[in-house]
Amino acid sequence: MTLNLFLLSLSQLSLCWKSEAGETTHPTKLLRMKLLFIIFQLILVSARKIKIDEVEFGFCSDNQPGSIDLIEIQPYPIKFQSGASISVSALLTLDEPNTIPSGSKVRLDVKKEGLIPLPIPCLELEGADGIIHLGSCEYEVDYLLAEFSDFLCPNFVPDGQSCTTPLNPGSYGGQPLFEAVIPDIPDIIVDLIGSGTYYAGAIITNPDGSEFTCTYLRIQVE
Repeated sequence: MTLNLFLLSLSQLSLCWKSEAGETTHPTKLLRMKLLFIIFQLILVSARKIKIDEVEFGFCSDNQPGSIDLIEIQPYPIKFQSGASISVSALLTLDEPNTIPSGSKVRLDVKKEGLIPLPIPCLELEGADGIIHLGSCEYEVDYLLAEFSDFLCPNFVPDGQSCTTPLNPGSYGGQPLFEAVIPDIPDIIVDLIGSGTYYAGAIITNPDGSEFTCTYLRIQVE
């Protein structure tokens, strides 16, 4: 059921709910249902009003071990549909004397913005090359490097850098960094996510669990 159908059904229930005995539902229950309906309406309206015309990015903590020089996504806004193509360019610089040590992890925090932000859980999707994960997932940095080593190394890492941690100072990324096709997406996920503005935070942690840095990205999806 789409969100609009859900809201319509909820509004009808709040006005016409009957008990099995044929009596009108208690006013308190009606009030709760009407409040719930209003909340969902506010979420829908606020999600529609928030819109950004370009990719926004930066650091989300005081730990800034370098610079984020470029993040560009084409086409933009992003078309979140099966078979759509996407190209991402990114350039990042890790300054001396910082390194991302072995055993580091990346934790993603993805949410759809609105009056009440909607967290996007870690989802499993069937891709052309096997299972892929989308949403608020956590990864070992070495796992990501190994997973994408075919195109990352040596073209998009500093000279002499292997596709393993520790990641040493230098410039990472390129133009474009990668091009991909969005895999088949179940209808329930399309209904859950849909168009809107999304925030994605990436928290990189040291082996002891302390924060190395935090970066963020805000994008528009249609």
